[in-house]
Amino acid sequence: MKLLRNKKKLREYFDRQAKEEIHEDVSNHDEHLELLRFCAKAFAKTTLSEKSGYQFYFTEPLIEFCTEQSGKKNFDIFLFSEANESAIFVECKTSVDKAQKAERHLKTAIDLVETKLDYLSDVIGFKLEKEKIEYVLCVYDKDRPKFENSFKDRLNQHNDKSSMSSYKLWIYSPNSDIIGLYLDHAHSQQELSNMLKQGFGAKNSKDRFELPYIASSHKFSIIQRAIIIDCYNKNYKRQLETQSDDDPKIIKINDILETMMIKIALGMPEDDKRAFLKEKLERTILYGEKYKLLERLDDEYIRLTCHGTNTGTVLENIKDKFMKNRIDERSEELAKERATEEFVKSAGIIQLSEFDRKYK
Repeated sequence: MKLLRNKKKLREYFDRQAKEEIHEDVSNHDEHLELLRFCAKAFAKTTLSEKSGYQFYFTEPLIEFCTEQSGKKNFDIFLFSEANESAIFVECKTSVDKAQKAERHLKTAIDLVETKLDYLSDVIGFKLEKEKIEYVLCVYDKDRPKFENSFKDRLNQHNDKSSMSSYKLWIYSPNSDIIGLYLDHAHSQQELSNMLKQGFGAKNSKDRFELPYIASSHKFSIIQRAIIIDCYNKNYKRQLETQSDDDPKIIKINDILETMMIKIALGMPEDDKRAFLKEKLERTILYGEKYKLLERLDDEYIRLTCHGTNTGTVLENIKDKFMKNRIDERSEELAKERATEEFVKSAGIIQLSEFDRKYK
């Protein structure tokens, strides 16, 4: 009983911590997508892409080889110049704890690229050569000093400026809303270096580029954007136009898959992409069921479980329900962990394995 009473008190305390964790988790995914979208848009039929020759091709190259179990890392964006048959892989970071950690992750992603050059060559229809590939890490200006210190340390160790970095550093300045190339770095394509050192921003782009979500977007974001904004909104507008009795919250699963096929730019054969996104959608539906955002009616249809009909209202209600249910779950986890720790400590148990033997 003492454990349960403590857990109840702790639950109230941990509600606040859980709320911060969940909001930060979703926010981090959204911020990452915004930076990725900004980089991709800079090379989508812009003066930067026209003069440099580099065009945005697709997001998350080689993600199909990066399961959680594999430990492999992939880049966020693939840029390619058909004229020079040269490529740039871009990794976006919205927050960096240590430059060395980010660089280790980048090295893992580079290793994957170099083992899959033939595969990528088949995907894009051009022969990719190691010597014609550059790697980019795009970070917020607030993290610039961490990388500058890393470069200086490397220079002091090797006394060779060419050893400062195996990648190019792009700096995103949010207040100026531009991306620029780090002063001491240069791309092999001179025009690209010149334009990026001047800085490239949204004001330089005229193309209506859309990248609403990516394959690795938070599952809740997929529910918001693919299921509600893309599919529910379409059903809702059709119902208004036709005055039918159809429930717009009943959504065909294949319709969701088709919109994901259109909206998510992936570099893989069409059949492989469909199978990959179908699995992603299946996990997303299970996630939605877990937090009572939707229910599966059968193999072909799901139904949103919320009040309201206007798309904005549906989005708001789904978000409120998700936040409440996910925060409740996380708060319960945190409270249970702490209550167990306190009980173990008060009982004089040194190891949790001893607690398991005595009380389970």
